[in-house]
Amino acid sequence: MQVINVLLVFNFIKFVFGCGSYVIHDQTPFCNSAYAIVGIVQASWESADESLFQIKVTTNFKLEEVPSRGGIITVAGRGRMSSCGPTRMTRNKAYVIYLSVDEGSSYPLRIIEKEDYRLTTMDRIWSYDCSCQVEINIPQQLTPNSGVPARDKCVITERDLGCPFYNGYCARRGSQNVCQWVPGSSVC
Repeated sequence: MQVINVLLVFNFIKFVFGCGSYVIHDQTPFCNSAYAIVGIVQASWESADESLFQIKVTTNFKLEEVPSRGGIITVAGRGRMSSCGPTRMTRNKAYVIYLSVDEGSSYPLRIIEKEDYRLTTMDRIWSYDCSCQVEINIPQQLTPNSGVPARDKCVITERDLGCPFYNGYCARRGSQNVCQWVPGSSVC
C-alpha cells in the first residue's frame, strides 16, 4: 500500500510540474533524440490525440534514415486533449525539431522538443558533443544528481544562466579530454 501511495505522489508531481517551464539546454534533447532536423512546416492537422505536421527537411543533423534535404516527413506532437496543450507550429516557418521514434504509432516520428530556426543556432548545434551531459543545478529545479562522472558533464548553476548559457554548449576540451562549457560565438 505504501508503494502505491508513493507512486501516486510521484505521478501527481509529474502531472503538476510536467508541463511547467524548467530550464533545459537544447543540447540535451538534441543528444536524446533519434533525429534532429531543420524543417519548414508545409501543412498541419490537429485532433484530440495528436497534432500532425508535414515537414520539408532542409537540414538533417544526425544524418540518419530520415529523409535528407528536400524530403517530406510527417511528424506528430501533442493533441488538444494533452494536459500540456497541443503542439503548435506555424505554416511556412522553419523550426529546429528533435524527434523520437514510437514504432507502435501510426505516425512514429514524435516531437520531443522544437524551437524557432535561427542561423546562430545552426553553428552551435553542429558543435554539440553528445559524450558530454548538460546538468542543471538550480534551486527552483530540483534534479537528482545524475551519477555521471564530473569529467563527462557540465554543471550549470543559477549564476551560469543567461546569454552565455543559451549560446554555448558542453564539449570535451583540453589535453585532459574533460567536458567544459564553451561560450557561443554570438554576441550577448
